[in-house]
Amino acid sequence: MLAAARRPAHACRRVLSTATRSVAAAARPDVSELTSILEQQQREAAKQIVPWFVEQMPDSYFRQVSAEAQRGHLRAITAFSAQGFSVPELALTDGGMHTFLNNKAAAASAPQGTSRVEEQLKSLPADAELNRVLLYQSADGELSLN
Repeated sequence: MLAAARRPAHACRRVLSTATRSVAAAARPDVSELTSILEQQQREAAKQIVPWFVEQMPDSYFRQVSAEAQRGHLRAITAFSAQGFSVPELALTDGGMHTFLNNKAAAASAPQGTSRVEEQLKSLPADAELNRVLLYQSADGELSLN
């Protein structure tokens, strides 16, 4: 400590900078290991979520929503469920299509006198063109996609 106190200020900054870099480098995770862990968590979540989703969502959802959009919805749902997150509402935007995924808690949280769908429509960008509104709810009431 005394040796550091005798050093000029610029030398101390260099020592601190080097120490900070080495701590940051030591805390950096291995990319392949982290990727493997995340892939495994997603696989486990998908094994639970996908069968539930296919069983619970109405037939009209599978007829009217593209397979690509369905996969996007499932990716979002499994990403959050893999870690046990409880997100009342999640907004997805893909190519001008806006989708709101809501759990049961979000449906009850709309302000007095308005519906959840009204709140979602108000939250769309001002330049968003509204061509159609599709509303879907899982049979168990746990999820709605608007």
